[in-house]
Amino acid sequence: MLTLLVMMSLFLHVLSFIAIRLLLNKVNKLSQTESNYNQRVSEMEDLFATYLEEIKLENEKLEQAMNQTRIHEQTRPSSIISEIEPASIKKQAVKDESPKKGHIKNIPAIEPEKRKEYAPPTELPVEDTVEQSLQSKVYQLHDQGFSVEEIAKQLDCGKTEVDLMLKFKS
Repeated sequence: MLTLLVMMSLFLHVLSFIAIRLLLNKVNKLSQTESNYNQRVSEMEDLFATYLEEIKLENEKLEQAMNQTRIHEQTRPSSIISEIEPASIKKQAVKDESPKKGHIKNIPAIEPEKRKEYAPPTELPVEDTVEQSLQSKVYQLHDQGFSVEEIAKQLDCGKTEVDLMLKFKS
C-alpha cells in the first residue's frame, strides 16, 4: 500500500512540474509579445517624432518664403501706381453709402472710349485627368525594388514620410 501511495505522489509531482513548465512557457511568450509590442510602439513614436520635425522644418521654410514674398509685394505697389497713365484715368466723385452722410470718396473711372463690351467667357472642352496619389506612387516604386532614399528623392518628399507609408502598408 505504501508503494502505491509513493507512486501516486510521484505521478502527481511529475504532473504538477509539467503544468508549472507549461504555465512558465506561456508567461514567457506573453512577456516576449509584450516587449515586441512596446518596441514597435517606440519605433512608431520615433518615426512620428522625426516626421513632425521634418514637417516643422518645412513649415518654417514656407513661412520664411511667404514673409519674403510679402516684403517684396509691399515694395511693389508704389512702382505699379507710378506706371499707370494719368490721362486714361479720371477721378470721379461718388457718394459713399457709409453711415457718414455727405462723405465723398474719389474712385478712378475708365474713360468711356476705352471700355470694352462685356463678353461672357467661352467654355473650352476640358479633358479629365487622373493623377496617381503619392501613396500609390510610393508603393509602386517600392514594388519595383527602389530603396526608401531613392523613392524620396524621385518623388521629392521626405524619407521619413516614405518610410511611414511603407510601414503602414504592411
